[in-house]
Amino acid sequence: SISRESTESHRRFLLTHEAFHGVYYVSKPFQEVVASLWRGLSPEERKYWLYLLSWMQYDTSDPYLVVNELQAYLLQQPPNRVDRYFKEIMVKRILEKNPEMEGFFKEIFKKHPDTFLKSALRLQGFLEKELGISSSTLTTLSLH
Repeated sequence: SISRESTESHRRFLLTHEAFHGVYYVSKPFQEVVASLWRGLSPEERKYWLYLLSWMQYDTSDPYLVVNELQAYLLQQPPNRVDRYFKEIMVKRILEKNPEMEGFFKEIFKKHPDTFLKSALRLQGFLEKELGISSSTLTTLSLH
């Protein structure tokens, strides 16, 4: 269920995010691609994700949950918006209460400037080529 009290754009994010959980749940090949993506991330990139998910109060000791959330967050918006979402919106929220993390964020984005876009495009490419799912279709879902 998705709250009608949320803005239309927030409901669209939530609906898309949850739709990708559904894709992940039913597709073993997609699960394998996402797991491979996770394993291929640098230790700093994985640390970012673990910190972010922990900050959002996910249980980061559960590897299935971490990898599943990774793909849903990467794909909940079009790839051209992932950098803004993870580098600006989420970092701003985190730094409001955890300013000591600023150096970590600056360093990781300097070392891995395309981590979010590259990851989102890899997953999107797999979905389109192997499963026939256009992520642009899911990112335009809306409730009326």
